[in-house]
Amino acid sequence: MIDYLVEYHKMRTNAPPIYAKHLAINLMGHSLGRKSVVHVAPRGVHFNMYTMVLGPSQKALKSTTQEDVIAPLIPAASRGPNQITPAGLLIGMDEDGSDIICPLGEFQYYLREIRNGGHMAHLKELCNDLINCPDIYTKRLTSQRYDIPTPYLSIMTSCAHLDFFDLLTEDMVFGGFLARFILPFEDVKRKPKRPILPDNVEVVEDMLRSLIYQLYLNARKTPLKFVPTEKANDMHDAIVDGWNDIESLQEIDNFISRYDSYLFAYAGIIKYSEMISTELNKLINLNKLNNLNTEQKKRVKREFRESRKVIELFNSAELDIEPNHIIQAEELLSPCLDFAKTICKFVGQDLPIQKMQKAIQKIDVGCEKPWGKVMTDSGLLKSKFQLAVDTLKDRGEITYYLKEFKDKRKNTVYIKRLM
Repeated sequence: MIDYLVEYHKMRTNAPPIYAKHLAINLMGHSLGRKSVVHVAPRGVHFNMYTMVLGPSQKALKSTTQEDVIAPLIPAASRGPNQITPAGLLIGMDEDGSDIICPLGEFQYYLREIRNGGHMAHLKELCNDLINCPDIYTKRLTSQRYDIPTPYLSIMTSCAHLDFFDLLTEDMVFGGFLARFILPFEDVKRKPKRPILPDNVEVVEDMLRSLIYQLYLNARKTPLKFVPTEKANDMHDAIVDGWNDIESLQEIDNFISRYDSYLFAYAGIIKYSEMISTELNKLINLNKLNNLNTEQKKRVKREFRESRKVIELFNSAELDIEPNHIIQAEELLSPCLDFAKTICKFVGQDLPIQKMQKAIQKIDVGCEKPWGKVMTDSGLLKSKFQLAVDTLKDRGEITYYLKEFKDKRKNTVYIKRLM
């Protein structure tokens, strides 16, 4: 099924296929519903997820993949708003249903508002809480109490990667908010050419939309139970151990903790996709649809409707997750974790150094300034400030020393700019 969605994506755009894979998994995961879980401790792994595709602005066609290809396939009953506020999200889930997937478009707006504080800062807290699918979510905002039963929230969004880095804060990265997002990144150098739309593209879209809707209905009627085999569970643990063994910043741990669960979720969706594709391959070959006349297209649609009956049978079975499903999931998630390491390094090391350099620019070469005033100018916390000072000292850009006075209470460490 994932392959079918990727093939359809190629009909609409030449954007990187990796975007389509991750957003297709997001869509299928939400379609599986809140009650379908991977049966692992402590309370099972749900299939809702937050996905943010990243790449260069105007080149990677991130929004095209999301807004023009994947989002139109979301079942209307489960489609949330394209723009949200914390209160608006809670009101919508309270009044219109708590089972929603929100295609939020460009996420830099939300990052900017979260960074600036104010009422939008609550969105970070809501996302952190709702990803875990509590039985009931109670929240008070602006003196209004909300009680949301059985929330099931998924998010798909996109962001230009340079804007993304400009808007990052330590709290976003190390506080766990961004660790809840799967972060596929593709460094596209040149904007791809637009493909010519095939004649059958609308037929394919209709079939895929119909199938996704059927999955949505079936899973809510009869939830699926996914159980990793013993070998698959061992494979999962070995992969997570490998992630933890990689020499990297300690702050990556919160990403690994969340990706541990996503590894099971992705593997389950890959398993389900595999079963659906096996059945559909008997009826449909997307690559041959270009050659069909009108009557043949009608026949394919009719056969497709019949195939949905077969899919209902899957919902009565316990589905085994095998090691190969875990491996395929790891191949998709490891590059996202590599990107997470990049942002952890940027915020943990590079960003403090940049802030420190800006503070040092306020000192003339050869002149000095008290340690405390430089720290205030940099806006850094003590630990990050010390890291930045030591780094710039090693580079020969600054030095620091203790200036002693007769009154020892006035002893002060000064930072001197060398270059």
